[in-house]
Amino acid sequence: MDGVSWHAVAWRRHRVLAIAVTGLAIVTSWLVAPSSEAQLVVLLVGVALLGLPHGAVDHLLGRFLWRPRFGRAWPIPFLIAYLGAATVMLALWWLTPRFALAFFLVLTVLHFGEGDTLPKSRARLAPTLLHGTLPLALPMSVHSDDVTAIFNALLPATAGLDSAFVATVGGFGMLGVIVTLGVMLVDRRDGSYEDGGSYEDGGSHEDGGSHEDKASLVSEIGMLTLLFVLTPPLIAFTIYFCCWHSSRHMLELATRFDPVDAWRGIGAFLLHALPLSLLTILLAVAIFAFSGTPAAGTPAAGTNEQILLRIVFIGLSALTLPHMILTFALLRREPERLPTG
Repeated sequence: MDGVSWHAVAWRRHRVLAIAVTGLAIVTSWLVAPSSEAQLVVLLVGVALLGLPHGAVDHLLGRFLWRPRFGRAWPIPFLIAYLGAATVMLALWWLTPRFALAFFLVLTVLHFGEGDTLPKSRARLAPTLLHGTLPLALPMSVHSDDVTAIFNALLPATAGLDSAFVATVGGFGMLGVIVTLGVMLVDRRDGSYEDGGSYEDGGSHEDGGSHEDKASLVSEIGMLTLLFVLTPPLIAFTIYFCCWHSSRHMLELATRFDPVDAWRGIGAFLLHALPLSLLTILLAVAIFAFSGTPAAGTPAAGTNEQILLRIVFIGLSALTLPHMILTFALLRREPERLPTG
């Protein structure tokens, strides 16, 4: 199959597989009622296997964006900018943790929304808000105690949040989700909010047609709603982040590695993602091993479970800011192939 069609088919098959995995997670959580330790293990494994790899080719994105301007010296400005953005995020967590958490949540909404809305759609605002807000607002509103505990694990004791406040913020977010979904569903213009092309032109463009329609949108949002309502927040986040968001992003990038052959594209992506994924995992293990027992009240204090949550989510936040900037730039340049040598 040609490059465009393999991506179109992969996108549809991904949704079917993601819905199946989501359903399995819902049933399993209902039958087993996983402990907090089991939830943490699922989170760690999922992030290691799928979450980290989806951002582990950022150096290739940086090469594509920076090499035309800086030539062979591109790694120097790229590393300065990338590590600088990550350092700024870490500094925010240390200096003003509540603001850092709020900033991270805003970045997450934008990044999830951008990542789950195909880049060629001209109608991006509504699906970006819908896809980005639902995974945060829904668990905040229906599992406010559990989500508050996760948030407070990232904050020093003196900056802890109240579950009523978290539930209120989540409720306002869900109001926005409901309004946005309603607007999308009653819009009478043909085509999709999700595909390349746009609903304005019937979802057709040079790639040969729409990947999405409103029925697909409803099925996806419906399944994700069940996931975030019926499963614990850590399990729900892991399934969404890994099986929906990250895998979609990896498929998009695999297309850029080989637009003609699907398996070659996926294989090339995994090969290039492996080194930085392993390096990041080793760094996280080292941070945990040398974390010790910090003094109570400091940003690093807490149980082993809290420290692991902090490493995962603060680490993800530090990677999200530069990764999001690169992804945003890439989506607007849309290279047919990524440079790998």
